[in-house]
Amino acid sequence: MQQEQIGAPEAGFYTTIQWAEKIHRSIPQTQRLLRYAVAAGEMEVRTYKIVVGMFKRPVPHYRIVKPVRSGRSSSGKAS
Repeated sequence: MQQEQIGAPEAGFYTTIQWAEKIHRSIPQTQRLLRYAVAAGEMEVRTYKIVVGMFKRPVPHYRIVKPVRSGRSSSGKAS
């Protein structure tokens, strides 16, 4: 469920364009990855009203809910 907020986004929330820059992907590919991550429960989405020119526009912002874990053991020992 999307919540609409007014003002600056909380820490950790980024727009699709910001995520695309962070993960070095195109905007359409980033949009698809974000949709999948939200559906899987790995990311949270909130809509913030951002001033664009003279208007306030609702812009979705995304944040990671649970950290991505690698396949390596935390002890560093081989299995």
